[in-house]
Amino acid sequence: MTRHWGGWTEVKLDALQSYLHGFTTASSKALKTLYLDLFAGSDENYSRETGNRFAGSAERALAASPGFSRVVLCELDPSAVAGLEAALRRDHPGRDIVVLPGDCNESIPSYLASLRSSGQGWERAPTFAFLDQVAAEIRWETIEALARFREGWRKTELWMYFGESFLPRGMGNKNPGEAEEFAKRIDAMYGTPRWREIHLGRRQDMLTGAELKHELVNLMRWRLEHDLGYAITVPLQITRDNGAGIYTMIFASDDPTGEKIMRHVSGKAADALEQRKARARMKRELAKRDAKLGIEGFDGLLEESISASTGTLRAPVQPIDEPVEPWRYPFDWPEED
Repeated sequence: MTRHWGGWTEVKLDALQSYLHGFTTASSKALKTLYLDLFAGSDENYSRETGNRFAGSAERALAASPGFSRVVLCELDPSAVAGLEAALRRDHPGRDIVVLPGDCNESIPSYLASLRSSGQGWERAPTFAFLDQVAAEIRWETIEALARFREGWRKTELWMYFGESFLPRGMGNKNPGEAEEFAKRIDAMYGTPRWREIHLGRRQDMLTGAELKHELVNLMRWRLEHDLGYAITVPLQITRDNGAGIYTMIFASDDPTGEKIMRHVSGKAADALEQRKARARMKRELAKRDAKLGIEGFDGLLEESISASTGTLRAPVQPIDEPVEPWRYPFDWPEED
């Protein structure tokens, strides 16, 4: 099954690959390591810009060095499952690969329970979970099962796609029934309807659009830290080439080493996004100049001009604030049933 993606997806996956290398290196003394991919997708991923194929998350997990002891992949789409499993078993013979078809909210908690009862010690293995959803497909009880899987004081590390731009868009559906169904999915993702207070605050102009998005991310980070007990959460905002935010990757960990690695990886990803923005901006400016002069630019010269003009750019270092008490609707709000 072929899928085409924007360039920011490659930035995200490059960041994932960098982190997984750091994770397995830091865990090299462990008897086993476990990778869980809850939305594994397809083995055929292509760039919308270049048309070139690039490695998906499953391939990048299998490329980690040192390697994961076991790579577990879950995918809902049957056609993607068949192609993904065939390709990975062909290209990675001898690797311990488990493919779970169907809804990860059903299969992953069940699979984790079977690992804990197997007597093979998987519950003591350093574990990383990649939750690359699109818009509120994951459920809170699945996140909780991941967090509670490991024994001891280190939880499963999570890296979660959080579409703070897509949630308001889904709630803007003109069909009230469909909007409410989507809202129930968001309830299930957060494990609470508290986000609805934030949404209502935006509808009543108590919050700006930017504040709405910030509060939606903050609520998830707060829940991960205060309700599941993660020590830290690190947000990485993925942006379009024009600088507009698309979504945020939220990393959750109990390990200071993991936090240090992820902050470094996030910095590199931010630099890559900054470089993309600068190149897009320069490309637009050169195109306008050529149009004004009535000439047609040459692709090779254009790329050379862009490279020479943008150079090596660094994203400004942004402090990572701790999540704070989530925003509350200032008037009476109906309690949960």
